[in-house]
Amino acid sequence: MKGISGPPNGLMGRRGLLSSEQRNEYKKAFIEAFDKEIAEKNPKKVLISSEDMFLFSEEPFIETAAAFLQARFDDIEVLCSIRNPVDYIRGRFSTMAKSGGLSVVRVFRQADAFW
Repeated sequence: MKGISGPPNGLMGRRGLLSSEQRNEYKKAFIEAFDKEIAEKNPKKVLISSEDMFLFSEEPFIETAAAFLQARFDDIEVLCSIRNPVDYIRGRFSTMAKSGGLSVVRVFRQADAFW
């Protein structure tokens, strides 16, 4: 898989991965952990799920994700369930509000790539 060279998006920034080197190290560690878990568990099925997948809906990401999965699995099925955007925003806001802070709205607008 190619290295990550562009600026961090909201997700990478929230994880403190601001430089290309940090993001590439994170990616390398993720791949190693993913491959190790699959090898150790030898599951019949693997479910990969995220509410934030829409943030990565551009074609280059989809092609990279497809190559990653095709290198590891013989049979791949894609199931897409789209959450109501209003429910998504309510859930994100609620999570941020519960985690503390007086300026939740300001932080929410700055931290959430959806805005």
